[in-house]
Amino acid sequence: MGLRDTWKQWKENRAEQQEEVVDLGSVGADLISALLATEQMGADKVMEIPEVSGTVDLIGAVVAATPIRLYDKEEDTVSELTDDRRVQLLNVDTGDTMNPAQFWRAVIRDYMVGKGAYIFVDRDALGNICALRYVEERYVSVQMSQDPIYKTYILNVGGRVYYPHEFIKIIRRTSNGARGVELAEEYKTLMSLAYAQMVFERNQMARGGNKKGFLKAAHKLTNEAIEALKGAFRLLYSNNKENVVVLNDGIDFKESSNNAMELQLNESKKSMEERIAELFHTAPKVLKGMASMEEMNTFYQVVSNTIFSTIEKALNQDLLRESEKDHMYFAFDTKALLRVTMKERFEAYEIGIRSNVLQLDEARKMENLPALGIDMMRLSLGDVLYNPKTGAIYTANTDKSSNIKKTGGKEEDED
Repeated sequence: MGLRDTWKQWKENRAEQQEEVVDLGSVGADLISALLATEQMGADKVMEIPEVSGTVDLIGAVVAATPIRLYDKEEDTVSELTDDRRVQLLNVDTGDTMNPAQFWRAVIRDYMVGKGAYIFVDRDALGNICALRYVEERYVSVQMSQDPIYKTYILNVGGRVYYPHEFIKIIRRTSNGARGVELAEEYKTLMSLAYAQMVFERNQMARGGNKKGFLKAAHKLTNEAIEALKGAFRLLYSNNKENVVVLNDGIDFKESSNNAMELQLNESKKSMEERIAELFHTAPKVLKGMASMEEMNTFYQVVSNTIFSTIEKALNQDLLRESEKDHMYFAFDTKALLRVTMKERFEAYEIGIRSNVLQLDEARKMENLPALGIDMMRLSLGDVLYNPKTGAIYTANTDKSSNIKKTGGKEEDED
């Protein structure tokens, strides 16, 4: 036997004496690769992410619970119009199959996640508004003109053509006023990663939380035995029907430690909630119901400055007649959002009444109490009243009147 044959024989004997290791790490490799592959995201998939759906649902509930008022401003006087048909449609009955709560939740979903919210303004033959009909944004297609300056467009819904003034358009991010950008497209990487984490956790639960690992064999295994073991473990990891794998004598299963990919996913999951909360300018505690009164008031202010403001401008543009736009406007009644204690609320009323910002009956109305018919304001006897326009001065304590422009500042009784 030559030297080369001796060396070959020694290697074969050495391989038989060593323990055989069958790596089962590849069992879950396909799963992770699939999760991190480019995912075709859309509004429906984004809404499956708990942090996104929770935030959208919460903001939708806030909008639905906040009444919308219509005001008429004439010079320095602002009056609320309570008998206008449009107020009833926005707050009481939309005239469609959806009640206002369902209506605004759907609008907020399309506004925050989709390409925009579209509301058809249904008018009768005389031009009076008889219903507000929500239309899912996926049924609305926009055809823009080619002019980048004088932008015009038409809307196509169900094969019919409509003009912009026939719809209320509430759009979050847009460059033409007709169509926005979906959240999944605007934040593609973040939404894909959040969705992948959710799917990864779901698959782990589906396979009973089984860990990946490897098999250690005391003797060399044939290719048939290796493939049989891998097949058995694939069944174990893919579903719960095959819960038992029988290992022959000399074969031992060892769990593998978390690889770099798993560690990265676990670490990323810890910060994903905060990142999505920052995206919506919302504290994570708000979604969990653990926010303090101050944090809730901050959340309401964010909603008021962003969502409410956008909806108000859309209503003013598309729901008011041209002759009304210079003196009428819609606005959310945000007083209902103030979360303060009864003591703080009544102290605020007291300050408002004492400073003549509120009348007594106005404060009682805020507490849903009947009016007393008292339209007078309180004045202190020690106050001196001055009218800068006419120069008139009145001292209530002494019941004396004068006019600084006529007397040069000297007090003089006037009848």
